[in-house]
Amino acid sequence: MYCSGNYQLAELNGEWKAGITAGGSRNDLELFSTNPQFLLSVGPKENHRTSVESYYSEENKFNKIMVSICLEQNQEKPLSHVAYFIYKTDKEERLSAEYFLVVPPEGDTGAFVNWRQLRHEFRLSPGLYVIIPATFLPNIVRKFTLTIQTFPPFYLKELPNCDQSLQ
Repeated sequence: MYCSGNYQLAELNGEWKAGITAGGSRNDLELFSTNPQFLLSVGPKENHRTSVESYYSEENKFNKIMVSICLEQNQEKPLSHVAYFIYKTDKEERLSAEYFLVVPPEGDTGAFVNWRQLRHEFRLSPGLYVIIPATFLPNIVRKFTLTIQTFPPFYLKELPNCDQSLQ
């Protein structure tokens, strides 16, 4: 995690592995749930520094969060169509396919695009969120970096999938 004054930045490396964590799009929710999942905790406003007051909407008390995903450069592989989705949750655990049936995402990047980097700004209320980067097609093997930039305190960690927790 990088801190400069009130500004914080965290980066985590991730990877889609064929047959393990390369689940593809929401077209198949069972496979989608196998994509890498990252827990983002955005603390309550009363725990944040007072110098970032301008970053809160007085009406909604949202936190401004910049989320980006950058694919590792690889001359041998063409760019993949990627997107990411942000889901609000109340538990620090992986989300299942059933969860995606009933809970819409709080935010997403929109259509899957063939770009090396996607970067979007969101306004999130304090709480727990799961960020799920995905390729459009399943079993696409790529490495990526997930970056979160924000002023209020937060933490970010990867949630292990079933195969990772057994290793």
